[in-house]
Formats: sequence, C-alpha cells, structure tokens
Amino acid sequence: MTQQQKVKVLIVVLLVFLFLATTLILVRFIIGKKILSQNQQNIDLILKSLKEGDELELTSPIFKTSDPALGNKEAENVIFEFGSFACHYCRQQAEVFDQLFKKYPQQVFLVWKDAVSPLDPLAAAAALAARCAQAQDRFWQFHDYLFINQESLGEELYQNIAVNLNLDINEFNRCLAGGELALYIESDIAEAGALGVDGTPYLFINGQRFGGVITLEELEEKLNLR
Repeated sequence: MTQQQKVKVLIVVLLVFLFLATTLILVRFIIGKKILSQNQQNIDLILKSLKEGDELELTSPIFKTSDPALGNKEAENVIFEFGSFACHYCRQQAEVFDQLFKKYPQQVFLVWKDAVSPLDPLAAAAALAARCAQAQDRFWQFHDYLFINQESLGEELYQNIAVNLNLDINEFNRCLAGGELALYIESDIAEAGALGVDGTPYLFINGQRFGGVITLEELEEKLNLR
C-alpha cells in the first residue's frame, strides 16, 4: 500500500469515527430530551391534581429525574424515602443509609422525596436550601450537613454549609430567593399524599412500604443482602 493510499484509509477511518461519535451524541440528546419531557409530564400531572383539588391516586412512587438519587441506578434494590430535614427519626434513618452504602455501595439505589408539612416552615426552608444545593450537584453533601446540624436549622446554617461546600453563593442565594425549585417539593408533597404517606421517614423498599426507622439488619433482610 502506497503512502497516498494509507492517508486515504486514515481519512476514511477518521470520518467513520466522527460519524459514529456524532450519532451517539445525537442519540443521547434525543433520549435526554425524552426523559426530561416525561419528567415534566409527571410533575405537571401531580401539580395539576394538587391545584384543581382532584384526588390523585398512586400505588407506588414516581421516579422523576429531578429527584435526588444516590447509588447505582442499575441496582435491583430500589428505595424511595419520604423524609424531612426537621425529622429526628429521619436523621436516624440517614445514619443507617450511610452504613448501608458503605457496606453495599453498588447494590442499592436510593431516591429522596421531600415530605414536609405545610405547617412546618423550618422544614420547608431546609428542603428548599437542599434543592438549591442540588442545582449545583451538592444535594447529598448538603443533606448530610443538615442532619448533622439538625438542631441549628436556619438561614445562618444554610449559608455556612454553602460556604463549606464551595457553592456559588450568589447563585445559591438567588435560588433561595426565587423559590422556583419549590415546585419539586410541592410535587413530592402531593405524591406523598396520593400514596398515603402519614409520617416520616416513610420508605418504599422494592415496592413494599414501611413507616418509621428501619435498622441496617432489617434493610439487609428486606433487600436480600445477607
């Protein structure tokens, strides 16, 4: 093969590679838009029912791409937790989940749902602060700080956590003031009501529901991890 032929072959290979790479990016973009569209439809359905006073009935939680999630999304074991940062039992549950993920980092997928009472503005403010941290990919770190400092929930704490996590403070404060992400919290609250969630923490473990704190040993048994 001459040098000129080698160059032509190399150009063809590069063109094929570029074509495949572009196709992959396009497919991911289309799939991503479809997922986001479905996510918004789920939120719209819940909020529409909430606004119009309709009875929304669900048998299992809805996973929305806006939901904070932790772990391996391909795992067979899926847990939905309806919780509140002002709930002392939720703090205990968070400690159990921390142990669970240290022991089984790839075998569980955990989804967080805000279940705050409209009569508890402290819990609602903490939930919004965590969502604003989520906007900067720091939800779970913020989540942990909130529970560790649960007795000090308030604006000063949220600002201190934001600084410790190196968040963009201006963006964080704009998010808090704007309140746009409260939409996700309202959606979760409506979902909790439709599912009959009557306290926190409230867990859906592989489709089965459990109220109250679940110990590590109980989780291992329910998730068939032992």
